Amino acid sequence: MTSSKMAIGLLLSIAVLAVAGAIFLWSSRQPPPNDYNQSDEAEQTDRLGPGIKVGEASNRNDAKSSEKRRWYQTIRERPTDWLLVLFSGLLVACTVGLYRSTEKAADAARVSAAVANKSIQLTQQEMRAYVSIGPGRFWELDPHHPTAMTYHIINRGKLPATGLRHGAVLKMAPFPLPEDYAFPDIELSGNGTLHPGDNSLTGEASVAEPLTQEEIVTLLKGESPGMRIYIFGEARYETLGETHFTQFCYSMQGWLNVVEAAEGGRWDEINDLIPRTTLLWHHDPTYNNAD
Repeated sequence: MTSSKMAIGLLLSIAVLAVAGAIFLWSSRQPPPNDYNQSDEAEQTDRLGPGIKVGEASNRNDAKSSEKRRWYQTIRERPTDWLLVLFSGLLVACTVGLYRSTEKAADAARVSAAVANKSIQLTQQEMRAYVSIGPGRFWELDPHHPTAMTYHIINRGKLPATGLRHGAVLKMAPFPLPEDYAFPDIELSGNGTLHPGDNSLTGEASVAEPLTQEEIVTLLKGESPGMRIYIFGEARYETLGETHFTQFCYSMQGWLNVVEAAEGGRWDEINDLIPRTTLLWHHDPTYNNAD
C-alpha cells in the first residue's frame, strides 16, 4: 500500500470516529424514549377512543419502551464499547486492504525480478564469447607421411574467450556416421585468449599412422555412402566466469580432380595443388555441439 492510500484510510477512520462521537453527544442531550408528559393523559384518552384507558395503552407500549430504553442506556452508559467495536471494524478493514495491497506488491515484485533476471541472462548470452572452429587445408597428402591439416578457430562473440584450450584428430570413418559411433578422445592444449572477431588462431590435426594409397584414393572420391576422412575436434574456454565448449566434426566431400594422380602415385602433383584448392567439407550434425 502506498503512503497516499494509508493517509486516506487514516483520514476516513478519523472521520468515522468523529461522526460517531457527534452522534453520541447529540443522543446524550435527548430525553429517554419513555419520558413523556403525564399532563397529556386526557389528550391521549381522547385519541385512543372510548373504552380504552390511558393506563392500558401505556401498558401495551411498556415492552417496546423497555427495549428502546435498554438500547439507549447501553449506548449512553458505555459509549467506549461501541466506539471500540467501530474502531475494531475499521482496523480489520484496513488490515485486509493492507494485506491485499501487500500481496499485489509482492506479485509485482516477483514479476519484475523474473523480467530483470531474464534480461540479465539475455544480455549475458548476447555479450559472451562464442568460439567456432572450421577445417583449413591439408599440409600434404601421400602415403609416406601422416596426413595432416589445419583448422581455424574464430571468436564470433563480443567478449574475449580466455583460457582457450583446443585439439583435433583426423580419422577415416564411414559416411554417414553410425548412431553409435564414439567421438574420439581429444587431447587439448594451450591456454590462450581469443578476442572478438579474431580468426588468426589455427591448430593442426593429423592421423595416427600414414594412410595407404588405397585409403587416399578412397577419401579423394568422397563417396556417399562410403569411407571418408573426418576431422574431429574440441575447444574449451571461459567467458563471464563460466566454462564453455565447442565440439566439431567435418568430413571431406572429395577431390575428384586428383583421383587419377593419386591412383598413379603422382603425389608431388597433388601436394602442389593443395594450397591453390578449396575443398568442400560436410558439416556433420551428430558431433557439432556447443553451449
